[in-house]
Amino acid sequence: MRTLIAAASILPLITAPAAAGPLRIGWVAAEAKWVAHVDIDAFTSSRIGSALLENADDFDIDLDRLDELQEEIGIDLRTDVMSLTAYGTSGFPEDCVIIAVTNEAADEALERLLDHPDLNVREIEVDGYDLYVIAAHGERHYLHVRDARRRDRRIVVLAGGRHHLVDALKVIDGDAPSISMGKSRLPGTSPMDGSIVFIAAGAMDELDGFEPASEILSLCESVTIDVGEVEGELRAQASASAESEENAANIKQVVKGMIALGDLIAFDDPDLTPLKVLTEALSVRSTGNRVTIRFRYDVGDLLDKLEVLEEGHPRDHDRPHKRKRGRARTRPSRDR
Repeated sequence: MRTLIAAASILPLITAPAAAGPLRIGWVAAEAKWVAHVDIDAFTSSRIGSALLENADDFDIDLDRLDELQEEIGIDLRTDVMSLTAYGTSGFPEDCVIIAVTNEAADEALERLLDHPDLNVREIEVDGYDLYVIAAHGERHYLHVRDARRRDRRIVVLAGGRHHLVDALKVIDGDAPSISMGKSRLPGTSPMDGSIVFIAAGAMDELDGFEPASEILSLCESVTIDVGEVEGELRAQASASAESEENAANIKQVVKGMIALGDLIAFDDPDLTPLKVLTEALSVRSTGNRVTIRFRYDVGDLLDKLEVLEEGHPRDHDRPHKRKRGRARTRPSRDR
């Protein structure tokens, strides 16, 4: 899937959002069949995000690619991009729209894009919108950059087709229907407080471009996933609706089987003992044709166990957050 990924790397817009932060449902087209949102501000200001970024080597996290991107294009995903939203009106990658909120570093990135020796970039106007056409490797991508309400913020919109980009801009401007108008086909559009990653997909049988990733997804009609940090706890919830109660029961059994397998692996390998403790924090319930999986765990304890799993031994130094519950201690958030 070179289409959006290649162009997204330029600015950089990853898979992986007005002011930045929580999902802006007024920016997502009413006909969207899936949406994914990453609140990078929430991640970098959370306890778990700060710990993972500041101690990347301890957790075997390779940040070299982010450093290379910053050197190449002048944007640091950790500090210059506040949030990312992606949505699609079908399962085909070329129908995907990516929206990023950045700071003024986007201006320099755009200049570098225009001067890139391996890209053919030209500016066009469509329906009153200034678009950049990016041609590379026989493919075209369409880009729009505008000021946000704050002068030091930029809204960057990328799509694989010209009409997809124009349609997305009309939604942002309120000239086309969005999911905020109550006609969404998505199973949910309200991430929890403290949400970092939110994903919702409805009418999964229409997502022809994506093969079922597992036996679980093949049984689902819609899915929502929400992961975030609230008062020092990492909280995750996945909810799936099935065609029937029988399918919901099957999904529940598959998930429980995976948890049992994790417990069995941990039992046979002493170094994986923390894995069993983590699986015990999972709960799986089904009501009618809906299955809900929840996970809640203290961030300090979770970081301890992750390092044990990574290195095979506990930390040899105490951290301020270790085994302390309560409100997360965060660094001052960037002004939005």
